[in-house]
Amino acid sequence: MLILWAARRFARLPDLELYCVKPPWSWVLLTSQVASLGVLLSGVRVMGILNFAGITPIWDFLTGKRDIRSEPEAQGPPIGADREMAMAGAFRFTRHPGNLGALGFFLFMPRMTANRAVLIVLVTLYVVLGSMHEEYRLQAAYGDAYERYKRVVPFLIPRRSRR
Repeated sequence: MLILWAARRFARLPDLELYCVKPPWSWVLLTSQVASLGVLLSGVRVMGILNFAGITPIWDFLTGKRDIRSEPEAQGPPIGADREMAMAGAFRFTRHPGNLGALGFFLFMPRMTANRAVLIVLVTLYVVLGSMHEEYRLQAAYGDAYERYKRVVPFLIPRRSRR
């Protein structure tokens, strides 16, 4: 409810257009936004939509399940049967595909206003700090397996694989 209230208040603020990219260049930005959503959805597919949305832990709580899941609350890759991090989907290229996808969606807006620029700065801070927090939780949960995964897969921005 607080987010909806804040978004409504934010939308009412006076705004100033900083730039507007026209076709055909705007199509490149829109394509980049679609690709960013693809990265995000690839990570969600690997994790499972119910886990990503937080529904599975809530359901477990409500049904009284007492078993402890092997995955931490952070939105990282699942652990495989071999007790190693599952490098599947976008988790092969970035340790935080959900955060990278959300960031790309906002960064590639073809029309930029002052309010959107502020929003992008806040999203960027959230993505970077949230990813750092996830790193801490995943490292604590998986230890050496996560350390090996970190050596192969980059933090946020994909790069040529070192495998």
